[in-house]
Amino acid sequence: MKIMKDYYYDDEKIDVKSELRTARHHFESVVVLEEAAFEMLLLHPGCNKRMFGEILIDQYEAEVYDVYFCLDDEDESIANMLCKLWETLYYDKASGEEHTFKEWAIMFRTKQDVDNYYKIIKPVEM
Repeated sequence: MKIMKDYYYDDEKIDVKSELRTARHHFESVVVLEEAAFEMLLLHPGCNKRMFGEILIDQYEAEVYDVYFCLDDEDESIANMLCKLWETLYYDKASGEEHTFKEWAIMFRTKQDVDNYYKIIKPVEM
């Protein structure tokens, strides 16, 4: 008994299960990259937009690769895509706050800012 309907694009049959697995993997990879980007901001107080992309490419190469190198968009460089990530909202479960990575970077300008963040979230995590 066939449950799934056949789908076609330009007269080619689409493997829906495979496409869904690919989309799920990409979504999970984006989540991992966003978590890595937030961690990177905590480890590098004072990070700016240029540093954000450079550090992610240098220190989180696998996470960046999983998200961006699997795309077929040749018109856009990895650096440009990371610039878009800089403007993306990120929800931090520990603090319950959501801000763009740019806004988080402003909040984590100094080591003291990062220390204060950890003081605030520590009671929440316990």
